Amino acid sequence: MYNDERGAWERDKHNPLHDLARQKLRSADVLLEQQCTAGVMDLLASALLMKLAALNNQAQAPAITDAAVWVYTEISPRGLLTPEQAAQVVQVVSFSLGSNLPELLVQQAANDVGQLFEQMA
Repeated sequence: MYNDERGAWERDKHNPLHDLARQKLRSADVLLEQQCTAGVMDLLASALLMKLAALNNQAQAPAITDAAVWVYTEISPRGLLTPEQAAQVVQVVSFSLGSNLPELLVQQAANDVGQLFEQMA
């Protein structure tokens, strides 16, 4: 491959995690539209971590148990999130690890993730 072709290919390369993150967010939305909250928090946390990994030029998201440390040691210092956004990400990830989360908190987390996705676009 010639250098100029390789440069164009590198510029056009798209991280597939962006698409996977959007798909997971859409799946969470569909479940909520059907008034089913089971699995929604897992989808939301996964979508957020995939989106951030893609923005950080990574091939995969960190494990959910490593997410908070990763957000505060790698993502926030690079300026990919404001302190408030970092706190929202960690909150969603923390909620996803819990059980019997009230529907109101699930809905609020979904709204927060939707806003974060818009801000990260």
